[in-house]
Amino acid sequence: MSAKILTILAIGAFLLVGSLTFADEAKKADKEKKEVKAKYQTRCPVTDGIINKALYYDYKGKRIYVCCNGCITVLEGNIEEFLEKLKKEGIRLEKVKKDSKKKDSLFLRMGSD
Repeated sequence: MSAKILTILAIGAFLLVGSLTFADEAKKADKEKKEVKAKYQTRCPVTDGIINKALYYDYKGKRIYVCCNGCITVLEGNIEEFLEKLKKEGIRLEKVKKDSKKKDSLFLRMGSD
């Protein structure tokens, strides 16, 4: 009788450890899948045109590229809406490099550094 109980406990422990390991592997796979889905910006969030890397809008440490000067004005007026759109599309925005001369988190840039 005691051998049956030990066998059942051993099988239960084996199944528990196996299910925990499987759950960890599933979480890792989901994380990797999300990372692969993230893509860098190639399209303007306003018009869906091809971005111009010389035209961008920096906001809270993120750089948002646009296709033309007119889109910068539109973007500036609805920044949170466009950020949400880019996030839903899985777009990973570039981080703005720190510049000691720039103190504001919100500023407009046209042209290259």
